[in-house]
Amino acid sequence: GGPGMGVYEDRNRLRPKFREAGETESSIMKDFTIGLHFPILAERINQFEPLLTQYRIRSLGSGALNLAYAAIGYYDGSIDFKVKVWDIAAAYAIAQETGREFHFIEAPAFPLKTFHPRMGRCPYYSGSPYFCRKVESML
Repeated sequence: GGPGMGVYEDRNRLRPKFREAGETESSIMKDFTIGLHFPILAERINQFEPLLTQYRIRSLGSGALNLAYAAIGYYDGSIDFKVKVWDIAAAYAIAQETGREFHFIEAPAFPLKTFHPRMGRCPYYSGSPYFCRKVESML
């Protein structure tokens, strides 16, 4: 899947669920799930402490899979400070097609102008509008 192509699983088009505008903070918190890639630097743990203590955290050991789950709506969002552009390229396109927000924390990696195996990291956050507003408020 990707922009203009749709996203499919078992020939069924995926349409991620978004939190309803009328949902309360407490109703969202009970089943809110975030994908993170560990380890996280101590200063980032302090910065994102409310997310880390109030919501369910999952770490699949793969930055690519964490973002893919956020892009298709299995997770409410994903944050990663350690990924490289090749880790997120496919899921970035899926997030664009499904309408999930995607934000680079530093300089945008896309459109990719050059490629080299020693490229730096491209930290990001992605997910539902509710999740992205929460992260923005902590940056």
